[in-house]
Amino acid sequence: MDKYLLELELFDIHRNFGITLINLSQKWTKMKWFILHLIWLLMAGCHTAKIPQSPPSDKESIHFGHGGGFSGAVNSFVLTEGGYLYSGDGEFQPFQYIGRIKKNQRQQYFKILKSIIDRHPSINQPGNTYKFVTFNGHAGKIKYVWSDQSLPPKKLRILHEILEGEVQRIRQE
Repeated sequence: MDKYLLELELFDIHRNFGITLINLSQKWTKMKWFILHLIWLLMAGCHTAKIPQSPPSDKESIHFGHGGGFSGAVNSFVLTEGGYLYSGDGEFQPFQYIGRIKKNQRQQYFKILKSIIDRHPSINQPGNTYKFVTFNGHAGKIKYVWSDQSLPPKKLRILHEILEGEVQRIRQE
C-alpha cells in the first residue's frame, strides 16, 4: 500500500512538475514576445526625422526678411509648411537650418498670409531699405516688398514683425 502511495505521490509530483514546466515555458514565450515588442517599440520611437538641408521647392513656404541700405546686404529666411526655418537665400547664401516653429503657430502664419493674399495680390514699393514677404505656393510666387516710407497692409507688417521675432527667439535658444 505504501508502495502505491509513494508511486502515486511521485506521479503527482511528476505530473505537477510537468505542468509547471509547461506553464513556465508558455510564460517564457509570452515574455520573449513582450520583450521583443518592447525593444521594437523603443527603436521605432527613437527614430528622428531628418531635417532637409534646404527648403523643398515643391511645398508651400514663406520667404521673408529685410535688406538694402549702404551695404545692400539682405537677411532672408524661409519658413516651410513643415515648420523648418532656414536662413539664407539659396543663391548667394546657402540655406542653413536654424530651428523649427510649432505646428499651431506656423499654421496661423500661413493662414494670415493667405488672408492677406486674398485682399492684396502683391506689393512692390521698395526703397533704400526694404522688408519683404513672399509666399511660394502651388500656384506660384506672390511677393510683397515695401520700405519704411510706404504703408503696406497692417496685417502684413505685423506678420513680418512676428516672423522676424521668431528668428530672434530661435537664435537665442
